[in-house]
Amino acid sequence: MFFCQNRHACNVRELVVRAVASRRAGYRRTPPITAVFAACMLAALAWFITPFVVRSDERARSFVPVEAPTKPVELRGATPKLLSLSPQQCVWVRNRVQPPDDGRLTPSMCLHLMLLHGTEMEVKTPRSNLCASLLDTILNDQLGAEFFGAPALLKTRYGLRFRPNSPVDGSSEAHRDQCLAALGELEVPLGHPVLLGNEELAVRDILNDSLATFHLAQDDIAWTAQAYAAYLPPACSWRNSFNEPFSFDDLTVELLDRPVNETSCFGMHLLISQAAIARADEQIKILSPVVRSRLIRRISDVVAACVASQGPDGSWGPEWYGDTVRHSPMPASDPPFEGARLLMTAHVADWIQALPAELKVPGAVRRRAGESLIACLRSASQKELSELFCPYSHAACTVLRWAGVPFNRPARGATEAGAVNSRTSPTSPKS
Repeated sequence: MFFCQNRHACNVRELVVRAVASRRAGYRRTPPITAVFAACMLAALAWFITPFVVRSDERARSFVPVEAPTKPVELRGATPKLLSLSPQQCVWVRNRVQPPDDGRLTPSMCLHLMLLHGTEMEVKTPRSNLCASLLDTILNDQLGAEFFGAPALLKTRYGLRFRPNSPVDGSSEAHRDQCLAALGELEVPLGHPVLLGNEELAVRDILNDSLATFHLAQDDIAWTAQAYAAYLPPACSWRNSFNEPFSFDDLTVELLDRPVNETSCFGMHLLISQAAIARADEQIKILSPVVRSRLIRRISDVVAACVASQGPDGSWGPEWYGDTVRHSPMPASDPPFEGARLLMTAHVADWIQALPAELKVPGAVRRRAGESLIACLRSASQKELSELFCPYSHAACTVLRWAGVPFNRPARGATEAGAVNSRTSPTSPKS
């Protein structure tokens, strides 16, 4: 009995071994079902995405850029002299904000330095020790690679684009279209050359890419609005790569409806972009009467709040505009920090310079603000100047403008001995 059972078990084991061997042989002869399924899925995915790729290529070919004039609109009008500074004191103010000693620059730092020192200011490359203008560092890919670690510009299907903001990438711009807005403010023409490898393009290609990818829900729309106010007029409308139409009316309404406390620098760039559109419309009509009326009313209310909320020392604190602008229940994007009052005062002064002629802040208010900024520049340590580079550069720009130094021009007396290279000149202005 035991023998029969054991023989039966052997037969069962033999059958199992043969079945497994046959199964393995079958796998070698025919592809597994998972491989067939994967191949089918890849074929279906290719069939699904092909129309989108084709349509994307068609959009790139069908996108028609706006015929914008070569010369940008002047977004900063003539400023009466409000501060009495000697030529040597003006040089001292300008030299308080300098490139870092280690030569490490970012595109954002270059923009702020150009607004203060001019586009032709020369800096030395970190490795080869060659001299290059600040403007070339962001518009020449070889120089950009040496200064920032990678070129600041990328080629796209629609033109050129500055590298998007990245916390680990020193070659990216801090906000979308920040560089384009600064180029417009500096009145760099659209035909100015941009070198990318062996190919020569132009600033116009940066504008084309921005227009092609524009939509009203995008982040950092304030810099885009400022760039368009400088470069697009007399055109009042444009289309993106999806053939969606937009106008300055649409853009202005979006700016007015956005909560200021959800944007950087305590919302000041929203106010600056609104003022830029109003100033552009003052020179070339780009807004409908209804939208312009709404925009002017908003700016007028903010100007009144500016005058009423100025501190005894001539400065402004965060959210000085009160209820004159729209807020959201979200917490502020920039919580108060040490130096926030300087940041706000410097940006308010920048906004004051962008206001249209019909809406001006009284001279006494501007003079007190200028004296406050001079006091900050005089008392700042080198560490503070480095850590708060942005607000101090805005402060120095405002002081020079209100002292009568032309925008984007060298300070008078800049070649005088002993004044150029001194960051702590004894001729510093007294408040």
